[in-house]
Amino acid sequence: PADLTWSATNAWSLVVYPVSGANLITLTGVDRFGNAVPGKTDTITVTYTGSNPPLAGNLVITEIHYNPLARSGFTDTDLEFIELKNRGAASVSLSGVTFSSGITYAFAPGTTLAPGQFRVLTANTAAFNALYPGVTVTGEYTGQLSNGGETVTLSDGLGGVITTVTYDDAAPWPTTPDGTGPSLVPVDPNPVPPQSNAAAWRASTNAHGSPGANDP
Repeated sequence: PADLTWSATNAWSLVVYPVSGANLITLTGVDRFGNAVPGKTDTITVTYTGSNPPLAGNLVITEIHYNPLARSGFTDTDLEFIELKNRGAASVSLSGVTFSSGITYAFAPGTTLAPGQFRVLTANTAAFNALYPGVTVTGEYTGQLSNGGETVTLSDGLGGVITTVTYDDAAPWPTTPDGTGPSLVPVDPNPVPPQSNAAAWRASTNAHGSPGANDP
């Protein structure tokens, strides 16, 4: 679910990031306990006709393996990775895209990402390849993903924020990704920013995550 910004007790705004074509947006009224209110649902169709889809709203973070289980010959830091996905309907250019907080990485000029496809960045490619043979690695980042939680920000070539995740290793965030094996993945395999809502994330079903693919 997307977050609302309330400006008064009866006024709010919502930022959405449409993909090319028709986008169905469903609005559901809930009570103070988060339960859906009967008869308080409406839908809006937004059609995006732009030829160059924006990065914001299409390029999203879909997996964070911040504290993996150490394996023989490798530390937990060696086995870290982070995954991006293009949730849009058209290819996007990653030229100039960088991780500007949490970790550091700049995508090479000319890098693209097709619709529904992934890019995986690792802390140690040799270690990653030993555990996940056959998964394509785009590159190695510098720094490391904090085991205690932090903000990870993806920015465009002009410094604008594409998406950001402020994750944690304590409730209400899932806690099993903190050193017991699973990674952190979104509940919706095609998440809509903003991405820092703990309820929108879960522990991966696969024991060591699902880099380069949707987690089942």
